Amino acid sequence: MKKLILLSIISIMIMSFHQIENKKSLTETQLNYIKEKYKWNSENILIINFVQSSKNCFYDNNKNLDESHKWFEKFYSKINLENVLNVYVYSDKKSAKKVIDNETKFEDYEDFLLNNFFKIKKECYGLLVINSSGEYKILEGEYTEIQVENYIKNLRK
Repeated sequence: MKKLILLSIISIMIMSFHQIENKKSLTETQLNYIKEKYKWNSENILIINFVQSSKNCFYDNNKNLDESHKWFEKFYSKINLENVLNVYVYSDKKSAKKVIDNETKFEDYEDFLLNNFFKIKKECYGLLVINSSGEYKILEGEYTEIQVENYIKNLRK
């Protein structure tokens, strides 16, 4: 009986994981908009680290953005980012004003990402990984290095 329950749980987990791993595709208009706004030119992959507004998060995730970036630098130092553009996009441009540099840290122009990809407003962070063909993977909530690496690997195929 215990084996049957365990097998059932594993099967459900595998099916759930498979659903998450399905690639989606941007429209040509969406792809061009993202390329223009986030200065994505020659890299094969774009990673967007989305930071939700503090009003939609259970804590003030925009309070210590400098410290947050130090943490993310360490996080991404463990990942191969060859031919990858890695940017940060803030839903609340007023709170992030001091870190937005329009090079790697941007506002969410016209709430484009919020309205099209990060509609669950209870999550403080999100991850959007896109390849140059417009295929993408998205995760709302916190994420791990392994998830980022798997998304990059899967989208390079």
